[in-house]
Amino acid sequence: MQSVEQTVISNYTNNMEYLKKYHNEVFHKVDIFQSRIESGIIEEKYALDYIKNEYFDVQDLKSKNYLYSDNSLTISKQLTDQVNYKKPSFSFQGFSLLKGYENVELSDIAQSHQGIYPIMSFYLDKYPYETTMKKIEKFIFIGVGLGQHIQGINDKINAEHSIIIEDDLELFRLSLFVTPYYKIFKDKNVIFSIATNKDDFNRDFNSFLETSFYLNRLIKYSYFPAHSKEKIQLIKNALASQNFLTFGYNTGLKKLLKPLDFINNGYKVLNLSQKLQLSSIKDKPVLIIGAGPSLGDNIEWLKENQNDFIIFAVATSLKILYENDIKPDIVSHIDGFQAGFKNFESFDMKSFVKDSIAILGSFVENRVIDLFNKDLTFMVEEDTFYFDKFTSVAAPCIGSTSVANALFLGFKEIYLLGLDLALSDDGSTHSKGHESNNGKYNLDEEPKELSSLISLRGDLFEIAGNFKEKVKTTPLFYSSLNSINNSIRQLATQEEVIYNLSNGVYIKNSLPVLPTELKKLTEINKNKIRSDLYEELSSLSKIKLDKQDLSSMQKRLAYAKSTQNIIKKYEKHTVYDPVDNYLYNLYGLIMDLYPNSTRENRNITHIFDMFFQYTIPMIYDMANTKEKEDSISKDLKAVDKLLVKELKNISQTYIKRLELFLKERC
Repeated sequence: MQSVEQTVISNYTNNMEYLKKYHNEVFHKVDIFQSRIESGIIEEKYALDYIKNEYFDVQDLKSKNYLYSDNSLTISKQLTDQVNYKKPSFSFQGFSLLKGYENVELSDIAQSHQGIYPIMSFYLDKYPYETTMKKIEKFIFIGVGLGQHIQGINDKINAEHSIIIEDDLELFRLSLFVTPYYKIFKDKNVIFSIATNKDDFNRDFNSFLETSFYLNRLIKYSYFPAHSKEKIQLIKNALASQNFLTFGYNTGLKKLLKPLDFINNGYKVLNLSQKLQLSSIKDKPVLIIGAGPSLGDNIEWLKENQNDFIIFAVATSLKILYENDIKPDIVSHIDGFQAGFKNFESFDMKSFVKDSIAILGSFVENRVIDLFNKDLTFMVEEDTFYFDKFTSVAAPCIGSTSVANALFLGFKEIYLLGLDLALSDDGSTHSKGHESNNGKYNLDEEPKELSSLISLRGDLFEIAGNFKEKVKTTPLFYSSLNSINNSIRQLATQEEVIYNLSNGVYIKNSLPVLPTELKKLTEINKNKIRSDLYEELSSLSKIKLDKQDLSSMQKRLAYAKSTQNIIKKYEKHTVYDPVDNYLYNLYGLIMDLYPNSTRENRNITHIFDMFFQYTIPMIYDMANTKEKEDSISKDLKAVDKLLVKELKNISQTYIKRLELFLKERC
């Protein structure tokens, strides 16, 4: 029989071999930490103690306090006992639900999910939240401690997919002596998110969500009490900002078909495959203006200094600029939702932007496009590739789109104002006069107890500020911040310098500078720059598809028609009893509609994927409901008909639009 010393050394050795083979990034973190301890570069904070020859605990060497403060085996058992199969208990809801949609005037975002609501309504009516899972297949461990509860929980539920989250690398290293991860997760799908920053954690958690996405309706978790609660908030942010929630499949379908309208109408379609190298631009400062509170706070400074910058305005800031006689040189816009049109009413926008170059996304409404000078308007595709090898910025928010566009246009000196992505001191989200600023957050309200519910606009939390140590933001703004950081990381080089003038969040790789502290710049010949930029953008644009592009369109149509046959075959041959056979056939349908990506099939495949990510988890949760054993086959048959109906609708909508476009070309 092995001694305790032999057991812990064996655990550590085997765990390190396991990490090196399957989780190399984590292995290197631990290995480097170990080397630094051995070389005396860093001192250990903790000591692993074996108490009363009975259980392990961790002592903080400075405070002499213990991590568990009691028998760690007892506490680990308590954590294990907390895990149960009741759906509301210690579980995150993977996405929000809406009941009674038939009697509600749906918002733009809600309408983008409209074909999902009959399935959702059926699910909510027949499968109440207060029911019990038959099995738990996906699990989140928030905090490791010494990991004994991880073994206990795994023995209890035997989940196939897990993510282990621990912020303290030294504590995780000690757990390698105590807990045999190499045994627990043998032949299991596990992600170790250890000592990660926010970006890396988002990467890890999104990877966890993508794995077996059909299990994401309710995700069970265990929280180790000594661990920070920050990761809980980041988990909720990640869940709330999933693409299929913020930009529904129905909107996605409209978005990928919308470019056919502006191609038909002879608009210039811009290819942004590489950065421009215009000598007249690269040494000129560009000021990207959003509609955040800092725009209003610095409007007098902007009025006095507007001629020193190329003014690159987010379209939703135009009303504020109009009221202060600040002319934009470039305008960007990507929003196609009807509610956003309010930002362009009550002022003569068409006259105001008649000399402005407009760079517009593929989803922008026709009535908004018509407000810009057609000759100065450049449309961009967003991953539709109707024009071969045309690339563009495909970002989820206008802030990151505008920053990326400025980098592509070749500006080297970039200033940001009004891209706050945080609440002002009075709780405002936007500058006075912006349509989204009708309501304010109460910053004095005590934060709510952390829960499993998710919301893009609720759950205020603190984040690093640009001028302040901390500012308050929302999951929606946080998602936009990640998008801007990604745009800068991917596109900016050492040639570009980005100055953040906003009193909001800190943006990575930017320099915080108060507008009033900027040195006075030289006035710019804007007419010359706009003329040069217009000529360059025109040379990179096309107004019609060539023969090869039209041939590709025919292939898109052929593939879309093949999806109809796949759906019909599934509908004809699927069975509902036993349940496992139905789930097997359903999974087969999903895989058949997920072919290897090509230019011709990726668009409609993406729409099917967005639809499936919302609907399939509900169906799998139905099948995993213990109380419904007797009626599940009947219920699956009913909901499957709703599923197939909408899949047919997606396919048919896509086919009809392509057929009409090709008919008009012939």
